[in-house]
Amino acid sequence: VPDIPGDYYYAVLALTEAGNPYSILIPGRNSSFRPVAVVNLATPREEAATIREIDARFSVVDGENTIAITARANRDARELLVYRATRQIETIDNLDVASLVTTVESDQIAVLDLPVPGVGYFYAILDRELLLDGGAEIVPGENATTVAAEIPIIIAGTPDEAPPTAEAVELEVPAEAESPAIDAIPVEEPEVEFEVVVSEQDVRAIPLPFLQLQTVLSTGRRLRDLGVLIPDRTTLSAEADETVSSLLSSLSPTSETAPTTTILDADQGPSPAGADFTLRTIIDGPIERLAWEEALQQLTNFLSLPLTPELAARAHFYRGQAYYYSGDRQLAVLEFLLARDEYFVEVEEWLTLLLTAPRT
Repeated sequence: VPDIPGDYYYAVLALTEAGNPYSILIPGRNSSFRPVAVVNLATPREEAATIREIDARFSVVDGENTIAITARANRDARELLVYRATRQIETIDNLDVASLVTTVESDQIAVLDLPVPGVGYFYAILDRELLLDGGAEIVPGENATTVAAEIPIIIAGTPDEAPPTAEAVELEVPAEAESPAIDAIPVEEPEVEFEVVVSEQDVRAIPLPFLQLQTVLSTGRRLRDLGVLIPDRTTLSAEADETVSSLLSSLSPTSETAPTTTILDADQGPSPAGADFTLRTIIDGPIERLAWEEALQQLTNFLSLPLTPELAARAHFYRGQAYYYSGDRQLAVLEFLLARDEYFVEVEEWLTLLLTAPRT
């Protein structure tokens, strides 16, 4: 870590038995011929935006029921992540049950969310780079809401019950390119705002899932004209059962090779940084100790981060192994399928094992 910004070159020299270096420099072999430019020595925490005054409330915008999320940030041009959960987000660990709503710039934190009506939601906003670096913290009331926001369900046929009145939502738009320190932000009227009008519609914003019944619930009688049906379980005829048994008996017995933990090449290099470093700690920690339940929990938390497709595939690959060693082959197959596009060869070996090895 250099003391000051600038261009830096590096070389690695071997030592004699007496401790003296061999003064041989070969550019591209043991010395760099291109400089490494260090332009900023600030830590991720020093560069990150601090979020304050988060607020989430029901509103109607352009005739559509929404939840409007607003907040203030002390830095411009920072990428922020907006999370949503059905329970209060009090710590970073709670992100494992949260969903990523969207990414927003810190210059104007104003998000309209369209979740399922009738369910209360809590929100949190975090600096993306600081979260990937592992230094993000949840501060309830500042960057995470403490009161649930909900889109009410308007039931048709009840005109006497007026829907709750939505409050106006204030959108903060910074007027300057450089934001002042968060403690110095004056409390004043917003520069941009819109009025909220309660909709008179009786239609849900999001429909309920449709369940296709195949039998009458009270009698079990089969319903007709349903199109594609799930076939009933049937028993093989005696002739078919004898044929299948004959085919199976003609197969040569195979010995199952006990699997070993597979570590991808991408996770065997020098010490990484950011989200790669977080994954490495899981590999060197619970996975190396064969603590599969702990590994599953940490990998689930890791997958709640905004990851690249390649990094997410690696996490699914290791979670597939954790499920396998925990005895859940079905979930293991699903996890390996999520990693298949990025690591086809490695995944195929595990899928072959899972789909051909006899259950114990």
